[in-house]
Amino acid sequence: MIEDKLNLYGHGYVNGEVRSKEYEAKVKQKKRLNMKLDLADTMFNELCFPFNSNQKAHVKELIQVFKNFKELHSKATNEEIILSFIFHVKALEIKENLIDSVEGQKTIRTLITDLDKQIIFKDTFEIISWKITLHYISHIPILPVEPKDIDHNLLYKGNLK
Repeated sequence: MIEDKLNLYGHGYVNGEVRSKEYEAKVKQKKRLNMKLDLADTMFNELCFPFNSNQKAHVKELIQVFKNFKELHSKATNEEIILSFIFHVKALEIKENLIDSVEGQKTIRTLITDLDKQIIFKDTFEIISWKITLHYISHIPILPVEPKDIDHNLLYKGNLK
């Protein structure tokens, strides 16, 4: 009975109890993350090219991996960083540079209205996509692979006649 009352308020806190600074920080961080995910959803609706559910999930995964957007680019806004995530994921799928394509330019014009911001966005996109790639490369384990079809003794000795 008492356990049910505690679970009604969530996380073991009773209504009216003073919460710790750590708990409040986690709540704020979760709110910011949800705002970024909602912003990504609205940006998906405004884009000119279609996205499938896997691409949307990949963008949302990038948002969750890089919670602190200032690590990616200190002067970029949340919209620019999320748009960079979207372009990065779409470029991985179709293997072409979307920044210079017609559809990409239409998207940049609709989401970023000022011409100076569009020019700066290209540099921002390159920096952010480089940091995404660097992050994933640094987290990939490098394991030795033993080839089965190679005779190491022959390679070691060489063709000495």
